[in-house]
Amino acid sequence: MNIEIPKTTETDDIFDYGFDKNLIRVAEQDSKTASEKTAVYNSLTDSVSASLITSGDLKSEITMIDGHLQSANYVAGTTGWRMDADGNLDANTGTFRGDITIGTGNNVFKADSNGIYLGDATYASAPFRVSMAGALAASSVNVSGAITTGVGSDIKGEYIESLSVSKLTTGEIKSKQITLSFTDNDGDCYIAAGKTDFDHDETGFIMGIDDSDSNKVKFIIGTPTEYLMVDGNTLVNTLKGATYTANVGGTTLLSTTTERQTTSTSAVKLKEINIGRNGNYKLLYELITYITNGKRMNWSIRKNGSQFISGWSITDYSNTITIENLVVGDVISLYGWVESGADSHMSARYFNLKVDTHLEVYAPYYTTGYN
Repeated sequence: MNIEIPKTTETDDIFDYGFDKNLIRVAEQDSKTASEKTAVYNSLTDSVSASLITSGDLKSEITMIDGHLQSANYVAGTTGWRMDADGNLDANTGTFRGDITIGTGNNVFKADSNGIYLGDATYASAPFRVSMAGALAASSVNVSGAITTGVGSDIKGEYIESLSVSKLTTGEIKSKQITLSFTDNDGDCYIAAGKTDFDHDETGFIMGIDDSDSNKVKFIIGTPTEYLMVDGNTLVNTLKGATYTANVGGTTLLSTTTERQTTSTSAVKLKEINIGRNGNYKLLYELITYITNGKRMNWSIRKNGSQFISGWSITDYSNTITIENLVVGDVISLYGWVESGADSHMSARYFNLKVDTHLEVYAPYYTTGYN
């Protein structure tokens, strides 16, 4: 079969001379048999190499052969591009200019001049969106990895759930409050450094509510050997140390020095102190006798009316005793009397209360003294 192609000008193409894409004149196709048409068609489609196709206009659709189109320099994962029959595009580099829309309706991924957004074809209605300026808006975000913020970052919200205190470092709370939430029988509630319980086993401090001790409010600061403890439930301040200051630690705390005299031969109350704080105390008492005929003066130290210690002497006498485990409201009294037949009186002069040094004491204060 001979095909005659007339001479053409530079602007003519084969379609101007009545040929179709199979190089058969349209007017002659009715006279051709099916085998003749197929022969011409196959001679072009089966054996024309892609390398022989250069520039020109594509007048109709391209049918994908072997399942893909690709660039001449395509090497998988390295250079060029390839697009397969499933619509997958593999390209090493490239630039897409314009909007991208994937999906329809409320199942859309889109990128345009607004930014990137998901879930709606309209940027303002999308439940997840990132603007071109970098602003992120999302109905909720679940981050499984780390979030790293820059200097000056601001994370706003009412609370952060399950933030461990161990993750907090140094900082400043400006005109705000820290509130500890306490639940009975759920364990101690406290702020501490160095200490892990309301005891004297560790150096540091602890302040809070002792759930294991009837929910007492406590504060302890110091070392295992020297410390200050406040038991807020009963207003008891416990102090222990080698030396003390501020009227504590062997220093006279309460002194009634005015002499009270008696010539009675039966016990008369001469001095008395009411205890204002729990603790261990030292009590100094001094007795003076004015008896000249050898008769005795007698005394009795009483705790809440019960005799604690007693004695007698025919000369002036002074003594210091330790009274332990006194509690708020206890009354320590000094009674005195003379032996029958005495020719004069006896008196109580000093009746001084001191803290017992080097012992655990509850820093005392006093309500009344008796002269």
